[in-house]
Amino acid sequence: MLSLKASVQKLPALKKVLESTNSVMLKDIYENLDELKDIYELIEKSIIEEPGITITERKYYKEGI
Repeated sequence: MLSLKASVQKLPALKKVLESTNSVMLKDIYENLDELKDIYELIEKSIIEEPGITITERKYYKEGI
């Protein structure tokens, strides 16, 4: 999930690069590219990035999830 979050986090920068293209195909990708902000925010609020060291301490989800 954290790898997915890291990948999704790069989508706004990718869209910014595509914004200035002259290619019709890349312009179409730019116009239809979903930045998946909702997915990023869900992972951000749900997943603990540094779980505990021991098995008993290990939690993967934040409180309330």
